[in-house]
Amino acid sequence: MANSTASPHAPFKSVPYYPPMAINPDAQCHLVISDGSDLPRTQALVSRLVQTRQVDCLVLGAADSPSLQSLQQVLEQRFARLHVGVQLHVLGSEAFIWAIHAQAITHGLSNDEISLCAPTETVQRLVYCVHCSSVHSHPLADAVKCPACAVALEVRGHFSRRLGAYLGVCLNADAPYSELPA
Repeated sequence: MANSTASPHAPFKSVPYYPPMAINPDAQCHLVISDGSDLPRTQALVSRLVQTRQVDCLVLGAADSPSLQSLQQVLEQRFARLHVGVQLHVLGSEAFIWAIHAQAITHGLSNDEISLCAPTETVQRLVYCVHCSSVHSHPLADAVKCPACAVALEVRGHFSRRLGAYLGVCLNADAPYSELPA
């Protein structure tokens, strides 16, 4: 079972469930990617992996990858050279891990080859506005205002793994541009 699938134990089947990080002892190499938000957990994982096989670690904010965009460019090259037997471990905010997950899937990795560590950041999440098709980061709240189209959105308990975002629908169809409830 893939680490990024929903679980019957999660409150909603469409909300991601992050089981404990599993290490595949048969993997030929491990690639660890982190946004740098939880360095102790990243370092602990790398220490465990060093004992098994070859480990390659990329941390956002490190000298060779100062931004998400440049990290993704580095990953384009790494993913192009990957071979069968790699296991990818991703740590960081929910938005970060799902962006890396989408990129890995695009390059042919399967969900069984990808381990997503439970996000440590719980103050922000990505919301997809169904009205203007934009994705934006918002504080955790049941209702937010879309910065692109200004529609007041109800954030639903549905998570798109493809977009790495929660679904935002019009909070009040009779007054879509109304203020958010206090």
